[in-house]
Amino acid sequence: MASEGLRNDEVSSCNFPLATRHQQLGLPLRPRSPSPRPDYREIQSLRDRLQHQTDLLADVSAKKRKLEDFYDTERDTRRRLEREIDDLKRERDDAHRLEMSALEQMKREIEHRRRAEDNSLRERDLRVEMERYGRMQRRSPSPYRVPAPYAR
Repeated sequence: MASEGLRNDEVSSCNFPLATRHQQLGLPLRPRSPSPRPDYREIQSLRDRLQHQTDLLADVSAKKRKLEDFYDTERDTRRRLEREIDDLKRERDDAHRLEMSALEQMKREIEHRRRAEDNSLRERDLRVEMERYGRMQRRSPSPYRVPAPYAR
C-alpha cells in the first residue's frame, strides 16, 4: 500500500479531519476503542455514575425540602412571636395610659382633699373665733342689754 510509508500522523490527519484540529490545538488524541460499541465495563461505569447522580439529586432534594420546612417553621414562629410582641406592646401602652390616668386622678383627689382640709381649718378657726367672741359677749355687759330685774 502506498499509505504504509506515511506516518501515523499523516494517516490520521488524512482520514480524520478532527484529529488534525486536536493536533493543531495541541490536545492529545483520545484512543479509539477497537469496536464502535462500548464495552460492558464502560456501560456499567456510566450506569454507576447515573445512579450516583440520581442518589445525589434525591439527597439534595430531600435536604432542600427539609430546609424549606425548617424555613416555614421558623417564619411561622417569627410571625407568631411578632404578634405576641405587638400584643405585649399594646398591653404595655394600655397599662401606661391607665397608670397616667390613675396618677392624674390621684393628683385631682389630693388637690380636692387639700382644699377640703383648708376649708375645714378655716371653718374651725372661724368657729373658734366665734366661740371666743361669744364668750366675750357673755362676760362683758352690753350697753343694749337690760339687767334682769328690770326686764319684763
